[in-house]
Amino acid sequence: MVGPEGVEHCLPHRRNWLFIQFLNYIPGAMDFTAMARVPRALIAGGHFPQFAITPGVLIAEMIAQATACWAIHSRGIRQEVRLLMYEGKCRAPILPDLPLLLEVAVEKAATSRCVAFGKLFTPDHGILCCSNNGTTSRTFAGEAKITGLFVQQTLRGNGRV
Repeated sequence: MVGPEGVEHCLPHRRNWLFIQFLNYIPGAMDFTAMARVPRALIAGGHFPQFAITPGVLIAEMIAQATACWAIHSRGIRQEVRLLMYEGKCRAPILPDLPLLLEVAVEKAATSRCVAFGKLFTPDHGILCCSNNGTTSRTFAGEAKITGLFVQQTLRGNGRV
């Protein structure tokens, strides 16, 4: 498990917009889960001023952050990771400050790129919990397909990228 400090270490440039809190994966596995949360302070009035919901684009952002963290942490990627989102869908509103569950399956992983498909779930009744039969009480909120490109940085003569 990668905790908040490990996630922040993987994605220091996203510090103020970092939604991923924990990343769970088994070394060598091509799928993983992550826990995320969108703070109320980051939600503007938007389309529904009296009813703050998370903008749909943040579903893709959370899946992209989780995929980048997985690539950096589990695969030892040390290059810059650039992520492209396509095939995104929003299915249910995401309220701020709720714990969110992401399930991501990496479809392809190579030395220069990866392709991942992620789903995001919101909790029913405010918490993600297991029922008696081992299933979680949750609502499917959205999905996105992400392509991650691992960019080899080259130094110029002045030592900068």
